[in-house]
Amino acid sequence: MKKRVLMGAALAALLSVPSMAQEVLAEQSAKEGLLNVVTSPKDQLAIGADGFLGPFASEGDKVTWTVTLPKAGQYRLHLFFNAKWGGKKNTLVINGGEPQQIDFPQTSEVGEEKVIPVTLQAGSNRISFGKAPNDWGYMFVKSIKVTSH
Repeated sequence: MKKRVLMGAALAALLSVPSMAQEVLAEQSAKEGLLNVVTSPKDQLAIGADGFLGPFASEGDKVTWTVTLPKAGQYRLHLFFNAKWGGKKNTLVINGGEPQQIDFPQTSEVGEEKVIPVTLQAGSNRISFGKAPNDWGYMFVKSIKVTSH
């Protein structure tokens, strides 16, 4: 009986702690990004009726978003993606810096969110996602969100 009371009190204490919600500082859909589309006879990069941009089949296909932040620092980039055709590796580039190849697990057509830690500067930031050399492509992206770390 004593254990139940203590466990109940501990649970109540945990639930009463204010949540450390992340502040959303920027949010953009695939439609708001600047597209670089490589001409291809099939699997052309386009936004579908479901709002997902894809399939990033050709090397050089990419979308670039510009977000403005009040200060430099560590942030979380939330990338809402769909890898319905299997797990993939594709590239993220921040402000023209070193390309980062990111692993994405297979998802359903609904997709899911991948959270990636990033360092961003005060003012304007360019965030690019696409198919670089050695990437797998065949992914779909719906939106990004930048939150405080």
